Amino acid sequence: NEIKASEGYTSSSRDADDERIGKEGVTVSYLRPSGIAMFEGQRLNVITDGEFIEAQRPIKIVEARGSRVVVRTL
Repeated sequence: NEIKASEGYTSSSRDADDERIGKEGVTVSYLRPSGIAMFEGQRLNVITDGEFIEAQRPIKIVEARGSRVVVRTL
């Protein structure tokens, strides 16, 4: 069976992805380059562009596509 995007099926909301970009949060775990971060009381699995970020550091979401959330330090 096949579910096509042209028929209106998506794996995640693109509007939700756009709303995430620019949000600021803090790392819960070390990001090497992936780990856990907190945004507005919500824990998310995040990844960096390759840099190492220590726990309890302020970060910002720069890219979001479904479950892939890319962050950078502030």
